[in-house]
Amino acid sequence: MTLVLGDDSGLFDKGDWDTLRFYIKPSNIEVEDIEIVNSNNEVLRCWIKDSLNDPETHSLKVIVGYEGLKVGESTFYLKDKNSEARSCDITIKVEEKEEEVDNSRTVYVNYSGDKYHYSKSCAGKSAQETTLNKAKASYKEPCSNCVN
Repeated sequence: MTLVLGDDSGLFDKGDWDTLRFYIKPSNIEVEDIEIVNSNNEVLRCWIKDSLNDPETHSLKVIVGYEGLKVGESTFYLKDKNSEARSCDITIKVEEKEEEVDNSRTVYVNYSGDKYHYSKSCAGKSAQETTLNKAKASYKEPCSNCVN
């Protein structure tokens, strides 16, 4: 099994969340056989958000979400439960948010979606409030039902 992702590290604000894409070869590996090993669960929460077989790259694309919980540093990687195969380390340093004024419209997003919503009820029960600028910066697309 090959886990393909270049080394990545970065700064991240406490309370924010984002995603990374991992491409896993061979594509016949099941997502249930992949685990996330995280060095500090108190600093960073990680989860497998989504997965799909990518015919273009002949790999399993696994989207991992991560959220900064408190100031500190954490390193995580993906590992095949059935072998020693693993990805490279991803190190995230979580910092205290700098207060900057974002006067863009309030929108709603959730961890499992790729859309932003003007209506909290349209976004669903797990909706999180954020700003339009942050949603767009996280590559969220407008909902076709509630965003005109």
